[in-house]
Parts: sequence; structure tokens; C-alpha cells
Amino acid sequence: MLFPDDFSTWEQTFQELMQEEKPGAKWSLHLDKNIVPDGAALGWRQHQQTVLGRDTMDTGR
Repeated sequence: MLFPDDFSTWEQTFQELMQEEKPGAKWSLHLDKNIVPDGAALGWRQHQQTVLGRDTMDTGR
């Protein structure tokens, strides 16, 4: 479940990336609280993506 503070983080990241791609363009994200897992409406598909990462910075520890 996406909480409001998570959405703020996503929105900020989205805005930063969009300004790099299209400076001056106006974009907005809207949280649709009607979307539920495994409940895709007719004609829509559900997709889940998993991402793994690791810290590659050498901290000297």
C-alpha cells in the first residue's frame, strides 16, 4: 500500500527526473485510491516490477 509520505517522495523524484528530461514542462502525478491489487478493470493489465540494488560507495569500513 502506498502511503501519503511515500507518494510525496515519488512525486518529488518524478518532478526532478522530468525537469532533467523536459526542462520547463509541467507534469503532475495523482494518486488513485480506487486502484486495488489484483483488481485490474476490464481492458487493463496488472504489472509488478521488482528492483534490487546495492550501495557501491566505498565507505572505508
